[in-house]
Amino acid sequence: MGATGATKGGFDVVLLDLMMPVMDGYSTLAAIKADERLNHLPVIMVSAAHELESVARCIDLGATDYLPKPFSATVLRARLRSCLAAKRLRDVERDYLRRVADVVASEPGGLDAEATKDDVVGRLARRLQQMTRDVATREQALREEIAALRAEVDRARAAASSRGDEL
Repeated sequence: MGATGATKGGFDVVLLDLMMPVMDGYSTLAAIKADERLNHLPVIMVSAAHELESVARCIDLGATDYLPKPFSATVLRARLRSCLAAKRLRDVERDYLRRVADVVASEPGGLDAEATKDDVVGRLARRLQQMTRDVATREQALREEIAALRAEVDRARAAASSRGDEL
């Protein structure tokens, strides 16, 4: 596959051997985890190296799992299912975080599209819309109160002026 192949998308998990001819698995794993377009991908390391230091180094570099060779196809399938389930949840979380960032950055009228959705981000957008309406209502009430106070001050000044009093 190569790291450049993964950047084009379409991958949900990476199976990576430690011992490769051009770039070793450690370097490839580090490159995947350093690339913003790839670092969300779960990486399962496979290797004939059974040293605990090798396993620890892979985990420290960001590997999701480590399978020593030879491995059982049943164990591989189970670990793939587990990695894919966790990735699906992370993908939903990343989508929610992106949508929340969009909601926060948008103008009040820009919330309409998200507010129609029946999920947590949709509820957030509806709540923000309600808060915006509440603030606008309070602002209007304060404007009316300020106008009434100004009118009252103007009447008091006019009355004082007609009596020759100074305010």
